[in-house]
Amino acid sequence: MYESRGEYEKSEECLKKALVTTKQTGDRKTEAKCYLNLGAVYRKLSKYGKSEEYLKRALLVSKELGDRKGEASCYGHLGILYQSVGEYTKGEEHQKKALVVKKEIGDRQGEASCYGNLGTVYEAIGQYGKAEEYQKKALVIMKEIGDRKGEASCCRNLGTVYASLAEYGKCEEYQKRALVIMKEIGFREGEASCYETLGNVYHSLSKYDKAEEYQRKALVIRKEIGDRKGEASCCGNLGTVYQSVGEYGKAEEYQKRALVITVKKLATDK
Repeated sequence: MYESRGEYEKSEECLKKALVTTKQTGDRKTEAKCYLNLGAVYRKLSKYGKSEEYLKRALLVSKELGDRKGEASCYGHLGILYQSVGEYTKGEEHQKKALVVKKEIGDRQGEASCYGNLGTVYEAIGQYGKAEEYQKKALVIMKEIGDRKGEASCCRNLGTVYASLAEYGKCEEYQKRALVIMKEIGFREGEASCYETLGNVYHSLSKYDKAEEYQRKALVIRKEIGDRKGEASCCGNLGTVYQSVGEYGKAEEYQKRALVITVKKLATDK
């Protein structure tokens, strides 16, 4: 629950308590899940070294237990982690390992997630045709199995692909589809991401009033859920909007806010 609301420190606290209990009871499968979830939380907190450490622990235990589904999840999360730090070859390699296992065990949701993750890898390295192809494969499966959060994620990812291609009409369409679902399911972090991306789209289209409106909506949520990295991003985006309309005092104010948050966060992460 805390992770879905973006309250990652609280999520970490609960998972550590769960890990202590599972070690005491000798429940190895749940121990691996705790490592996996902690790895995911540390990635979202930008603590990449700790994230890799816990994900590798989870992978080791899953392999020892012969838990193929758990093994595939570890590969998938490691793939996302490596992408986050710019190691795209490793990211692609681990997502493909995960995909092989997911297809072998008939995990349709996991298969879709792998397609989506591979799509983001290809987007990051500028292979937009492959990125679109894989996101659409993911979207088809998510809709078939009724995974609303997964569907929203695919729509959001497709939106960013189209933004990279300067196809802003398609980007707006998919981001709005994602936004509707994010609000329906109460996924605040996803909702904020949609607002922020839409704000960037409107800025690219020189619709500065709408750009400001959507960045402010994103900023409100980022602050509510304690997402400092996202807050800094929104402040930076607002600074860029104000610069574009010649409001240089406001532009300076928001860029300085972004800088302060970023510096503090880097110091905390160390």
